[in-house]
Amino acid sequence: MDAIYPYAIFLHNLMRWLVLIFLGIALLRAVPGWLGDRQWRPGDDAAGKRLTMATDLQLLLGLLLAGVSPLVRVAMQDMGAAMKDPSLRYWSVEHTALMLLAVILIHIGRARSRRPVADRVKHRRAAVYFGLALLAILAAMPWQWLAANGRPLIPELPF
Repeated sequence: MDAIYPYAIFLHNLMRWLVLIFLGIALLRAVPGWLGDRQWRPGDDAAGKRLTMATDLQLLLGLLLAGVSPLVRVAMQDMGAAMKDPSLRYWSVEHTALMLLAVILIHIGRARSRRPVADRVKHRRAAVYFGLALLAILAAMPWQWLAANGRPLIPELPF
């Protein structure tokens, strides 16, 4: 399992940028559609679909990573002690909970924007849920300037 860790973290770190790109595209379609009262187009639905697929893949990579991460393994041995350690708490609870919330918000936004309602309502729902997901992701990302939990912006190749 330890041999999988460098590859899992590399893919997970790389995939975050794809999720953010798709999230940006979906928001750039939803917000002007909502504020400009634009018709809901197949491209709007496709943007939400790509975002959801990328997010689901990122979730799967995150679950794989949680299973092979030495930090999560240590945290799971004694959650009481992990809650007192900022780094263990971040990786085992805070990052996980906020990212799971983002996945849920993206799925709700996609599902609610596909319902048969006025186009402006579809755009508004997508904009609100995707926007909230973006806030959760930005709050939970391991930015490079975070002392104990930071990750490089561009992941290093594991080989």
